[in-house]
Amino acid sequence: MSISSSPIIPFRWDLSKREQLGDLANHPKADIPDGYYQDVRAISAKVIAFSDACDLVFVGRSPEHLFDYLNGSFQDLEQRPSLTLFQFSKALQNQSWTARTGPPDFKHREVVALLDHLIELNIDPLSLTASKRALRFVDFVSTGGTFRDLLALYKRLAEHQKADWNIVERRLGFIGITNRKKNSPNTYRWQQSDDWKAMSGKVGAKNVSVSWPFWDHCANRSEKVTPSHHRGRWLKPQVETPEYGEAIQKALARSVDIYEFANSAEERKLLSQTLSSSREIRHAWLRKLAHDLKFG
Repeated sequence: MSISSSPIIPFRWDLSKREQLGDLANHPKADIPDGYYQDVRAISAKVIAFSDACDLVFVGRSPEHLFDYLNGSFQDLEQRPSLTLFQFSKALQNQSWTARTGPPDFKHREVVALLDHLIELNIDPLSLTASKRALRFVDFVSTGGTFRDLLALYKRLAEHQKADWNIVERRLGFIGITNRKKNSPNTYRWQQSDDWKAMSGKVGAKNVSVSWPFWDHCANRSEKVTPSHHRGRWLKPQVETPEYGEAIQKALARSVDIYEFANSAEERKLLSQTLSSSREIRHAWLRKLAHDLKFG
């Protein structure tokens, strides 16, 4: 149950309810790069394979391409993986901190607003301790700042809820979508930074590397379906109202296109084939998912 009487939850259209979109779905869609659909399929398959059968939480706006694709792919499955889009942008924009100094203090109202949001999504720390569920957060990563903020906030919220952090941290994990670089001992890896290692404890991290053009498109250049839900918006009720700017309408039309593309029987079979070619297909849960996508 939410702490406040009226939790503030940022609006996003439900693409499975096409009738509610009206003419918005027919708006000219945002541009996409060559090979976009193949890249989305391949990267989505890797994210699923790396998820360890955990619930997936897509963080912010950059991974909405993958979220919409997988939602379309899984729409008709009886036993579908759990997918959540958590509208959260880097909480401490323009504020630097380290594991030694710790993050700046948050106002009590900000903590309550964020906690309400997580409770509504059923991914708050206390909910994790009360079930056997585990989460894998997914985002496009450069330095790992958003993941670091998110982990620090989860610790703060666990204290606020009096949730056992030893249990919570064992049920959290992170999947970073990173720019593919030359593999060498000197290559920067966000999960190997001193700050991350100092604070992550038992929390695991994996990476899915992608080409720079795709990473740059999704993380930096593409239009997004919603405004950035940064710390300055957590307390503003107007975020619950849809916005209709030109860029948002283009992004929405693109997301509808991705969703419907992924929902086709042909594309589900291609996703099944991609999953079946992964090393992780040795796991029974992934074999079942690949089977259901192919024959469901």
